[in-house]
Amino acid sequence: MRMITPDQYAQLLKNGETPDADHTPVLLWRDTRGPKRWLVCFLWPQNADWGYGICDAGQGKVEYSDFSLVELEKCRGQILRDPTFVARAPSSVYLNAAQLVGRMIEDAEQCHAILGKAVRS
Repeated sequence: MRMITPDQYAQLLKNGETPDADHTPVLLWRDTRGPKRWLVCFLWPQNADWGYGICDAGQGKVEYSDFSLVELEKCRGQILRDPTFVARAPSSVYLNAAQLVGRMIEDAEQCHAILGKAVRS
């Protein structure tokens, strides 16, 4: 399975034209060896070997980060695209919920529930 489909690649480059926007993630990568996750929001148009999104290294700290596609491609077979993932919220919703619980939350409804509880607390 490809890490990025042609349609996803085109959308990631388009999103990269407006890097300050709160983009809906285009795809989710999972590390089959552990808890690492990436919600990919865009590729930098001036250097499409670099992407940007939400990274969860599995150590309780989730953050926006740049990443190297070249380095991740070296792990092909260990880092896989989740073909079932469909983002249903802007990246800020996923990030804010993840920072509250210390891990990536992949379901937008769960993110909204977490954020709603935090507001009420």
